[in-house]
Amino acid sequence: MFRRGSRKHVRHPRLPMRRRVVHRIAKLAEVDLKGIKVKIIRGTKSTGFKGYTRSRRCIELYEDTFASAEELANTLGHECSHVADLITAGTDRFSDSLQVVESERKARIAGQAAQHRYIQNSRRTSNTHA
Repeated sequence: MFRRGSRKHVRHPRLPMRRRVVHRIAKLAEVDLKGIKVKIIRGTKSTGFKGYTRSRRCIELYEDTFASAEELANTLGHECSHVADLITAGTDRFSDSLQVVESERKARIAGQAAQHRYIQNSRRTSNTHA
C-alpha cells in the first residue's frame, strides 16, 4: 500500500536521504525496523506518495517523506503497520475492499502514533542535552 501525503511541492528534502537518518528517527519514534529492508527511492519528488510496503521485509521511502522528521516518523509507522498486516494476514489481505479500508485505517493511526512518539522523545532528548 502507498502512503499519500499532501500535494505540497517539496523542492529539496529538509532531512538528508540517508539510512542512518531513517534509523535515528525510527528509534525516537519507537518504530522497530528489525528485519525490514529500507529502500530510499530518489527521483520521486512531488508525487504525493510518501512510501510503499513492497513485502513483509521491505519498505520504500520516497523523497517527499524527508520533508521533516515528523513526516518521516509518520511514514515509518504507517508502512511498518502494513508490514505487520502482511505478516499476520498474509498476501491475500486485500482480497476484500473492507480489508483494504481497515488496513489503511490502522496504518494511519500507527503513523500518527509514531509521529507523536517521535515528538515526545525528541523533546525529552533535547531537554536532557540543554
